[in-house]
Amino acid sequence: MSLAHCWQCKFTLYTAVITSS
Repeated sequence: MSLAHCWQCKFTLYTAVITSS
């Protein structure tokens, strides 16, 4: 489940960056 967590974190971070721009 570690992989899933990493993916979720990455996705959230990516979305946050895009939204911030």
